[in-house]
Amino acid sequence: MENLRCNTQRLGSTLKDEEGKDKEMVTFRDNSQGRAGMKYFSFLPDIHEFCWDADNSSREINFSSDYRHAFLHETNYLFRTMISSRPFMDGVHYWEIIADARTEHELKIGVTLRQKFNTSNSFCDYDFGYGFYGLGELRHGSNANGVKYGKFFKKKGILGVLLDMDKGTLSFAMDGEFFGQAFQDEKLRRGPIWAAISLLHTGGCTLVSGIEKPSYFV
Repeated sequence: MENLRCNTQRLGSTLKDEEGKDKEMVTFRDNSQGRAGMKYFSFLPDIHEFCWDADNSSREINFSSDYRHAFLHETNYLFRTMISSRPFMDGVHYWEIIADARTEHELKIGVTLRQKFNTSNSFCDYDFGYGFYGLGELRHGSNANGVKYGKFFKKKGILGVLLDMDKGTLSFAMDGEFFGQAFQDEKLRRGPIWAAISLLHTGGCTLVSGIEKPSYFV
């Protein structure tokens, strides 16, 4: 069941849907970010609002009340994974990950084709996971090997993530710099697909979802 605990502020009006019935047009402000003025349209297929799903994420990860900020602090050195409250089924989807200055180890950020798996491992250790590792590498079906890609991402910056299910691609950018296409796979054309992040030992981040992709993503 969809996690409906995402904390957003509703503004807005109504319009007619395909059957001629009134349908709410919603503008969201993400209260956790203070990014007022960013518009989120719940009825557009390519604008996808989500938060983190505590029920299907690692129990060691702590979440804010709106399930957008996540932080891990433990003695163990294991990757702990969290996944999105809603899957992507088709279309083009963009979201951002804001680094937490307290993070001590690089994150793994991307998508998973499965909702249920051992979240005490990183999602991209498995062949159903596709991830960018903050060391400047990609991970897919391996916990140790991947091609060089992008730049270091750990405790500062904003990482943009673009899943294009029309093309079957996953791409990333940081602070407005497009890294290029990270993955292309026919499996990325078919839903359900969930956003995912893996944290290690001490680290966190904040999610911003439901926003339009920047023009520099191609």
